Amino acid sequence: MGIINRLFGPIDIEKAKEKKDLKSLTKALKNKDINIREKAINALEDIGDDRSINALFFALYDENKDIRNSVADTIVKLGWKPSNDIERVIYLIAKHRWSDLKEIPINSFFNTYQYLYKSKISNNYFIKYNFYLIAILCDIGETSISNFHSTLLDREKNSSYRSLIAIALGAINNPQSVEPLVKILIDKKESMRLRLSSGLALMCLGKSAVLPMLSILTAEDIDIDARTTAAQILASIGKPSVNGLINALDNKLPRVRAYAVIALVGTGDFKAINELYSRSNDKNLDVKQMVIDIQKKLGTPSIDSFLSLLHDDLSVFRFAAASALGNLGDSRALQPLIHSARSDEDATVRNVAFFSIAEMIENPDIEKILIDALSGKNNVERLISILFLLKSGFPIFEHL
Repeated sequence: MGIINRLFGPIDIEKAKEKKDLKSLTKALKNKDINIREKAINALEDIGDDRSINALFFALYDENKDIRNSVADTIVKLGWKPSNDIERVIYLIAKHRWSDLKEIPINSFFNTYQYLYKSKISNNYFIKYNFYLIAILCDIGETSISNFHSTLLDREKNSSYRSLIAIALGAINNPQSVEPLVKILIDKKESMRLRLSSGLALMCLGKSAVLPMLSILTAEDIDIDARTTAAQILASIGKPSVNGLINALDNKLPRVRAYAVIALVGTGDFKAINELYSRSNDKNLDVKQMVIDIQKKLGTPSIDSFLSLLHDDLSVFRFAAASALGNLGDSRALQPLIHSARSDEDATVRNVAFFSIAEMIENPDIEKILIDALSGKNNVERLISILFLLKSGFPIFEHL
C-alpha cells in the first residue's frame, strides 16, 4: 500500500518542500484541488529555485483567477520578466492590470490569441481570454475604431479572432461599424461564426443598421442566409424597422414580402401588426396564407397572444414571438423565454429567445443569467452575454 500511495495518493506538499522536490511540486500545480495548487505555488516561492519558473508560467492559464494572481506574484519574485508582448499580456491579465493592458499595441492581442489558440491550454482559460480580449477592445474603444474595422475585414487574420472584433464593435456601438459588419454579413466566403457575430453586433447597433438591412432584405440577388439574417436583425431592432418593413410588404418579390411579414411581427409593434392584417389579400397564395395564419393565431396583439405564439408548431412564428417579446420587454415573458432558449427544437428560436432575455438586462434577474451563461457551453449565448454585459457597463473583469 505504501508504494501505491506514493504513486497515486495525494502529494504531501510539506514533505516535497523539505526535499526541494521541484518535479512533484510543479506537477501539483495541475492538481484538481485548488488548495493543493495554492500550497504548491507557495512552496515553490519559498524554495526560490528559478528552474520552476517555466512550469509556473503555464499555471498562469489556471481557470481560477486567484491562482493566476498568486502565480504571477511568485514568478516575479523568482526573477521572471516578460520577454515579449505575449508574455506581458498573459501576465497583466493574471494581475488584472487593465490600465496597463490598454497601453499594449493592439496587434499584440492578436499574437497572444494565435499563441493560445495553438497552445495546449485548457479550453476554459482560452474562452476566458476571449472575454478578456473583447472587454479590453471595448475599453480601448473609439480611439482604435478604424483599426478594428481593418482587422475585421482582414482575411489573413484568424476568423475566430475577427468574430471577437465583431462582438466588440457591437458593444462599442459606433454607427461607423455598420458598413464593415455588413460586408462580412453578406460575404458567403466568410465563416458562419464570423457572419453570426457580425449579425449580433448589427442587432445591437440598432437604428443605424436599419437601412442596410432593408437593402439586403429587398435585394434580388442576395443569398438566403443573408436575407434571413437581415430579417432577424430588423425584427430585433424593433420600432425603427417598422416603416421600412411596411414598405417591403409592397415589394414585387413574394419571398421579400414573406420575410417582411415575419420581421414585422417580430418587431412587436402592435399598430404595425394591425396594419399587416389589412394585407391579407396578397397576390401570392403563400404570403396571403401566412398573413391569415398570423391573424388567426395572434389575434389582437398583446403580451398574452405573443406568449401563446411562442408555442406555435411553426418555428418561424415562434421566432417572431421570441423577438417581439424581447422588444416589448415585459417581465412576464422572462420565464417563457428562458424555457424557449433552453428547450426549443430550433436553434434560431433558441438564440433569438436568449437575445430577447439579454435585451431585458435592466431587470436585476438578467445579470445573473448572463454571467452564468459565460461559463456555459453554448457559444452563441456566451457571445450575447458578453455583448450585453459590456454594453450595460457591467464590471466584467471582476467576474472572469
